[in-house]
Amino acid sequence: MKIVITLTAKDSLKDIHDYYKENVSIKIAEQIKSGIIQKLRFLSAHPFAGQEKDSLKELNLGHRRMVEAITRSSIE
Repeated sequence: MKIVITLTAKDSLKDIHDYYKENVSIKIAEQIKSGIIQKLRFLSAHPFAGQEKDSLKELNLGHRRMVEAITRSSIE
């Protein structure tokens, strides 16, 4: 399945990376960014793994999302 990343999503990824780079470390910022990109690849290979996005169901295009918390144990 093809994943389309919106400009808003790209901007958000940059903002997340910049925040962690400035407030934690470049290493952690890169780990988080890589983790998000890995999830996108996983979702591309397994398109029904994510949760359906209720607000977009009416489009009948199968929009999905994955939500994951960033915790200290997930980035150490």
